[in-house]
Amino acid sequence: MNIIPSQLMVGSNTYDDPDLVAPFGIDVVTNLTAFREEIRSDWPGEDVSQLLRLYSPNRYSGSLMNAYSQYQGDKKTVCNQRQFAEYVANSMLNGRIGEVYLYQYGRETSYDPAELSGLFDEFYNPYTNWASNGAEIPMM
Repeated sequence: MNIIPSQLMVGSNTYDDPDLVAPFGIDVVTNLTAFREEIRSDWPGEDVSQLLRLYSPNRYSGSLMNAYSQYQGDKKTVCNQRQFAEYVANSMLNGRIGEVYLYQYGRETSYDPAELSGLFDEFYNPYTNWASNGAEIPMM
């Protein structure tokens, strides 16, 4: 049996929440209490105090939209991609038959789906490292 070496690139974007962009719609929480309750409901029975601090709008120049988007992207995509990359890398006989590259793309562009959908017209975005779901495709 011949084993062909392979390479796999797995990645995510800085704000990789697919629900932020069309055709799924823009579902950004605008109430801090509702956001905190959502975190608590995502992790029932757990101490979420560190999550509440990590995803506090204070860490995102006061932007609830950015804090919420970061939380959703990390929860839905970033963590999963990291686990997937680790799983595939371990399955490749510890690198003897291939390599796995993990990236995180973060650059605001005019073709970013969040920009094209008008999200930034509705919410202040103080970051230039914003990249929503699918933003890296033209660069790749």
